Amino acid sequence: MRDPAASAMKLSPRYAMPLLIVLLVVAVPLVVLALSIEDWSRDLTTNTAATSAAAADRRLHPIEKASSLEAIDAALERFVSQRRHWRIANEKSLPSDSPVTAEAGQPLAVRQFVRSTALLRFSDDVWLVIEDRGAGVVRLHADSRSRLGKADFGQNPRNLRELLGALRADL
Repeated sequence: MRDPAASAMKLSPRYAMPLLIVLLVVAVPLVVLALSIEDWSRDLTTNTAATSAAAADRRLHPIEKASSLEAIDAALERFVSQRRHWRIANEKSLPSDSPVTAEAGQPLAVRQFVRSTALLRFSDDVWLVIEDRGAGVVRLHADSRSRLGKADFGQNPRNLRELLGALRADL
């Protein structure tokens, strides 16, 4: 005799494939999201990132180089032209609560960018603050902020690493 509980638990083949598809549609994005989070204590509670000399990640330290404003602007133009999710905006001034304002001193120039996420097109504002250190030396600070939400899932630090990494290589 067949066990009625076992037959009730058995999934009909007619429902097995749609259930599997639903599980994959839900599970795959969750796995991708989980793998993209680098710092669980930060990435689920913060939607800003800024360079700092005290940052644990050296890639988020300000850049200090002998360079001119013209060379930096040319490097920024090349950077944006090679990346479809970035654009030069210069629409907004650097927020007054940015940690960069305290660290940068008197800026020589400020450049603003908008970076859109690939899938949902969320926009992040990114500012590059160029500080004149004298004798042809500049220091580059950056701030990235999500326009929406309370968590960035690590996107703002990734924005800064992408921008600063390209500038380190190009200048």
